[in-house]
Amino acid sequence: MRSGNRWGRTTGLMLGLAATGARADWVQTAGPEVALLEGIAARGDLVLAGGAGGLFRSEDGGQTWMATTQGLPPNTRISEFAFIGGRILASGPFAGLFQSEDDGLTWTRLVGRLPNDTVVQFHVDGADVYAVNNRSLWVSANRGDSWTEIPVPDSPAAFTIHEGVFFIGSGNGLGVLRSFNRGENWEFADDGLPFDLYEQFTATDTALFVAGRSGVFRTTDSGDAWIDAGSGITGGPRPVSILAQGSVLYLAGGNPDHVHRSFDDGRTWEPASSGVPRGARLRPSGLAVDADRLLLATNQGVYRSTDGGDAWGVSNRGMIGATMRALSGAGKTLLGAAAVAHPVFRSKDGGETWKTGDEGLPSGDNDLPQYFSVAAFKRGEALIGTDRYGMFVSADSGRTWSPDNAGYPQYNGTAGNQFREAEAIARNNEHIFVGTGYGTEFFNGRFNISGGGVWRRAEGGGTWTGVNNGFPIIARNLFNEPVYAPVNAMYADRNVVLVSTFTRGVFRSTNDGGSWAASNDGLPRDTNGFLPEFGGFVKVEGDLLGAAMSFAFGSGGEGVFRSRDRGLSWARSDSGIPAGRSVLSIVEHEGGIYAAVWSSREPLAQNGVYVSEDGGFNWTRTDGLDGVILNDLASNRRGLFIGTRAAGVWRYAGK
Repeated sequence: MRSGNRWGRTTGLMLGLAATGARADWVQTAGPEVALLEGIAARGDLVLAGGAGGLFRSEDGGQTWMATTQGLPPNTRISEFAFIGGRILASGPFAGLFQSEDDGLTWTRLVGRLPNDTVVQFHVDGADVYAVNNRSLWVSANRGDSWTEIPVPDSPAAFTIHEGVFFIGSGNGLGVLRSFNRGENWEFADDGLPFDLYEQFTATDTALFVAGRSGVFRTTDSGDAWIDAGSGITGGPRPVSILAQGSVLYLAGGNPDHVHRSFDDGRTWEPASSGVPRGARLRPSGLAVDADRLLLATNQGVYRSTDGGDAWGVSNRGMIGATMRALSGAGKTLLGAAAVAHPVFRSKDGGETWKTGDEGLPSGDNDLPQYFSVAAFKRGEALIGTDRYGMFVSADSGRTWSPDNAGYPQYNGTAGNQFREAEAIARNNEHIFVGTGYGTEFFNGRFNISGGGVWRRAEGGGTWTGVNNGFPIIARNLFNEPVYAPVNAMYADRNVVLVSTFTRGVFRSTNDGGSWAASNDGLPRDTNGFLPEFGGFVKVEGDLLGAAMSFAFGSGGEGVFRSRDRGLSWARSDSGIPAGRSVLSIVEHEGGIYAAVWSSREPLAQNGVYVSEDGGFNWTRTDGLDGVILNDLASNRRGLFIGTRAAGVWRYAGK
């Protein structure tokens, strides 16, 4: 039900999916079909798209997709591709260099071929493939098996060959350099160019173009002079990706990051982004063209045009790469809040189909919210909390939403949306509670971690009121207002409310939030005296179980803890769960207790969802989630589910 600062504190590692032939306890649902993409490339009907949302492959020109991760190690973030002969080369930020001999079905790492094995841009010229790597330039004449460095006088950010002349874009903001003798000697070719970082080259039938943060520029004389070719872009020159097809020039950029096209070498431009949602964000490798198809890789998946950019449509069928920050279920409804500008998703059939539920939520060109927490209640009511837009409420199971911010706290309120981060939501019979999470605020001469405390409103609606009597104050800001310990997770049952906080442990109220007191007897402390942070709580036959993620500034403190006195004191209750692994979430489903356990430490095979059939005393690992980064567990009448990072939502198919 709560969200996802947990990944940042638990680990920075992202795992690839592992294949298994055995019957699994967990199966991937049909979505949500969306992914955070950073690069796309096409050769005929074969299309590859990758990024932080995974690596995907299409055999029908980008109409349908499947994940293609066999042979890719953990933390593989692919965004650059090169088709060279019958081989595909692939790489990306800190990803390594990979090859595929079967059109991207399987991958093999090419170890030690390039420094750091990282490529930020490929360029294919006949039988040669060039790679911009670690601010250096390399060439391979044998499809990437071995490489030779081409000395360059400046760190390159981009490379191309045009009419036999080598060009590099400066990675230090110095403009463009060229070589007339295949890299033996270089000279600046920047007449007409502002000092800038240039990351993209492309060429039409008649001109060479370079794109940088200052705009788009054209040369027709091998770089002797450059002319501004981006002044006609709607919203100003802010190119992100540029690509030519014959005499037509396509540019993803401007403000917002939408598509423009030019039929006259950039002298005039026209918008060509009908169907691309406002707020879609691109990367330099996010535009591909093949035959009559245009493909756009965004933070909301792939958009496809078959009419030269007149109209675009989302094309994410089979692309299950959503990162689910939070998940919650009630009745048949399952609501999921996805990361990075993705909307809210909902399913009423156990994940067989997913629909977006973003009507009434913020939209626009910039400054889209991130959704931190979601809670589905009975009778169709639901709440969702954001990073800076505050709270939204739904009365129809997440189909439509409206603001719910009367009285909700803000920072100083003088610079746009400044509502406090809504990290956790809980509800009892009379009230709904929101715990504000990790923010940053300037005081004591620097930016510091900041929380806004706990807020409460009536169950049926009304105004939010701060309920922070006795809640831990960690500082005072420039306005002499209290800064509270940020909240990780909440639990409410009748008049008892529990709140997990940053470094200060668990606080407990027995009068519906009227006052708070520390409730940490039996919990471990780290060497600084800090207490563990919890990912959630669940009630089991009168006891309470808490899922401890870790200490705030290091390892230790993880596990499941039990309270027999409604949260007053705690003792370990995690026999069978390996030590040193964060317990991110915990729920009850059909008499079993389930805990999401994950760590970047070896052996990774110990990660997964653990189940207890004796009320949380002893635990065993379920199968089917090898290699999947876990987050929030949720249950409803349709089943038990877990949201993941870059792998959508999975459903429990075990006992």
